Amino acid sequence: MRNGEIAKKYNMPPSSISTILSMREIIKADWNKTAAGSTRKHLSATGPIEKALSLWLTQQRTLNIPVSEPILAEKARQLFSSLLLFSNRFSFVQANS
Repeated sequence: MRNGEIAKKYNMPPSSISTILSMREIIKADWNKTAAGSTRKHLSATGPIEKALSLWLTQQRTLNIPVSEPILAEKARQLFSSLLLFSNRFSFVQANS
């Protein structure tokens, strides 16, 4: 399935799908590291989302696209939603800064 088709299916921008797919190995490694280190699995998607969000923000800055806090929060929600493709064990809570 192509990125555009996945993006349509999950109502997300194709760039988000590309970012997640390009970070697939990092996400899997973080998942395995978290799961292997504890007997009771406390799962967190924070690390992979922050990495993907940082990459996206860098891309936007490179293109001189202004990014406000609400836009950044929405992108984080989109990235989180795309991680649900891999697991449904997470819930999104926006931290206020």
